[in-house]
Amino acid sequence: MKDKTTVLDEWCAKVGRDPSEIERSVGVHPHRVLKDLELADAYYDIGMRQFTIGLGGPEYPVDQLQGWLDWRDEMNATG
Repeated sequence: MKDKTTVLDEWCAKVGRDPSEIERSVGVHPHRVLKDLELADAYYDIGMRQFTIGLGGPEYPVDQLQGWLDWRDEMNATG
């Protein structure tokens, strides 16, 4: 993922655009919700600010989102 952000930064430099103007996002796969939470800080450190979390039905395991909500709240409180 870091490679992609580096490429984006390089293109911004080439065309004279401020890379901080671009909102960076990452999609969290429904089967990796808990595993990807372990990577949340690393994603944030490379500039990701929007996290799209997919949940698959028919079960829709919304209980798995609590960790993400706690992480978000902690980041908002300290950021």
